Amino acid sequence: MEIVAVLALAGFLYGGASFCVPRARKDALDFPAATGPRFMGLCAGVALTTSALVGFPESAETGAVLRGWIAGAMFVAVPQGLAVLRRRFAHQWEVAGFCSVRSIMVRNMAMALLVFPAVALCEQTLLRGAWPVPGPAAVGLQWILLFPRGRRSAVEGVIPCAFMGGLHMATGSVWMVIGAHAALQTLTGRLGTAGLFGDAYALGEQINWRNLCPAWQQALAEVAVGVCLCLFL
Repeated sequence: MEIVAVLALAGFLYGGASFCVPRARKDALDFPAATGPRFMGLCAGVALTTSALVGFPESAETGAVLRGWIAGAMFVAVPQGLAVLRRRFAHQWEVAGFCSVRSIMVRNMAMALLVFPAVALCEQTLLRGAWPVPGPAAVGLQWILLFPRGRRSAVEGVIPCAFMGGLHMATGSVWMVIGAHAALQTLTGRLGTAGLFGDAYALGEQINWRNLCPAWQQALAEVAVGVCLCLFL
């Protein structure tokens, strides 16, 4: 009963922050507000408070987080790199027309080092640290969280959710999954849940990056690199 009460309190906190606090849109015109100190502080504060309520995973492992972040970055970079080599991609960095490059870089560094890791810690603590559930169940729960954002988000999140589940089963480290989650969110935003955490402005969304390769090729590349990472990490 105690964990149910804690989860209910965490849900109330997140719901209140998501629906009662005005938030900027993720577009070039609102970039300063969407990546400003007010938003970053709110997002990180809610994430860390929720994690503290549920209980942080034991024995923090900085090295595991870093390895997980590198694995997540590779999971994103390899399919996109193949698109670049085949010259089948498009992007439009409209944000650069409204802010200086220095300001963009500083804001993105703050998001990458504070907001996205805090969000990843919160969500993975809830999914894999709050109670003992089988690995496939955690994968399913994380995937279900994507549905409120729409069918497209759910479809795009199938393989990343499975990748993180495989990473957890292969390594047994929640901290490595947290690092991978943070990398995926920083670079793509594909795992953003509905509400406050889904409003964090990922790098791929800022530059409107699009992989123009057929969907089946993208999926095959992601599955291949995900399997390799889980086997050899």
